[in-house]
Amino acid sequence: MRIQLVQDLINYTRKDLVKQLKQYLNEIRCKTSKIVFVYRKNTENIGDLNCSPCLYFKEFSGYPSIDILDFKNINIKNKIIIAGGGGFFQKYFDESIKHFDKLSENNKVIYWGAGTDNTFNEELMNPDFLEKAALVGIRDKNTKYHFVPCVSCMSGIIDKYRVSTPPPRKIK
Repeated sequence: MRIQLVQDLINYTRKDLVKQLKQYLNEIRCKTSKIVFVYRKNTENIGDLNCSPCLYFKEFSGYPSIDILDFKNINIKNKIIIAGGGGFFQKYFDESIKHFDKLSENNKVIYWGAGTDNTFNEELMNPDFLEKAALVGIRDKNTKYHFVPCVSCMSGIIDKYRVSTPPPRKIK
């Protein structure tokens, strides 16, 4: 058994081991914490990186957060799961959303500032799985849910670029 374990460890690259360890630790933290934040945090998209309420409110500091694509492998019960913001309702996240739908049976799921990047598709704007959520605030207008801006609007990055970057053309 130990020889097999050593051989398995040798077969993985260091990067794979670090990724698996982080995922394992996140899973443990998610199972022991009352609140879990889920958003797209393993990306280069600056909006997605800054779209979770846990980044801006001191009341949420210390709670675990996990990337939506890693979250589909974690099973938890009796938690408050705060999902969003960002474009959660895109086909890219279908597998993860199905997992949220399943988790809604044993957890309170809250969508905060989540939405779509396609405001012309009625099905994407009012997805059925939101009916099971404990609370819904959508960043897109013209839905049957309350409008809540994506929390990334609180990011200081907006002010940084506003001050340091001149407008591309003069406004008359």
